[in-house]
Amino acid sequence: MLTVLGIIAVVVVILCVAIMLALKYSAKKTAAFIAANQLPPEQEQWLAFGALLIEHRGEITRLLKITEGNLQEYQEGFALSWEVFDENSAREKIKWLIEEGHRDKYASTFQSVKQSIRPAEFYDEEWKACEEALGYLRSHIKLSDAQIAGVSSMSAWDYERTAFLARCFHFMGYLTEEETWALLRKVALMARAEFDDWNTYFASFLLGRVIAYGGDTYEMVLNAQTLFKPDNVWGIYPLKGIPVN
Repeated sequence: MLTVLGIIAVVVVILCVAIMLALKYSAKKTAAFIAANQLPPEQEQWLAFGALLIEHRGEITRLLKITEGNLQEYQEGFALSWEVFDENSAREKIKWLIEEGHRDKYASTFQSVKQSIRPAEFYDEEWKACEEALGYLRSHIKLSDAQIAGVSSMSAWDYERTAFLARCFHFMGYLTEEETWALLRKVALMARAEFDDWNTYFASFLLGRVIAYGGDTYEMVLNAQTLFKPDNVWGIYPLKGIPVN
């Protein structure tokens, strides 16, 4: 007869096998989903915008289509976090990000932070988060202090959210596919006019995020490193090489 330890060992083995089979099935399902929705390079390149936050949500960055089955989760989540409930509110939110966003509101704060100057209004925890972000830009994104100081604004924080929302709102049925591609091209036009590469684009985004929103900066750095891989969008498509029309 099996001892207690023996029974536990059998249960553990069964659980491990079940997990391996589930992962194998999930991988096959993901591969099939990618194959069914893959886009040609001339379209896929636009998906480099919004990819950082798409990666943050655990979705597939190189697809316009978002994983099936998450529609209700998206609708409820964006209603709560963005106050977007329908087509009209979605278009208003996009319009606000393109025309205003946070870049002007926090412009002077950004100019101080990027030069490692603590804004007078910042609490200790806020400044610590900024110092961490600056440190990650140096150590993980390999930007020098001069390169960071040379980033003109935190506008990538608004641009990336615009592209991300456009992709999500299309999935949620609030934007047409034509509108979504047009918005991605518009973001590309604005980003190319200001940034030379994805490194400085990310610096603008990360510092803008920590100033205006907070959140986990290290997780965002890991997301960026994933995008820089040779088989992902920032590794494949240089920012300045993405056409704007």
